[in-house]
Amino acid sequence: MDELRCLARQHTFAGYTKIEPKDAKSAAPVATRHHAIDWNYHPKFPRARPNRWRIELKDDGTSFKEFSVALDSQQQAVYMERWALYPNGKG
Repeated sequence: MDELRCLARQHTFAGYTKIEPKDAKSAAPVATRHHAIDWNYHPKFPRARPNRWRIELKDDGTSFKEFSVALDSQQQAVYMERWALYPNGKG
């Protein structure tokens, strides 16, 4: 039962991402993730559209911030995540 509980807590998705470079309309590159496997998928509530976010890369390339394209009522990103390499990571 402990193994099943651990497995149930996993956050898993897979797919592919298309990155659009920054241009006159966007101050940062925008990524679109198309999910092939989605841990949060339910057939009665399918994902209405691919996940999209703006990318802010740290100058040294060791991390980046992901800001949702979707905005709240205050015009702030609905979510933000920071991704970083582990020490000695190879990406």
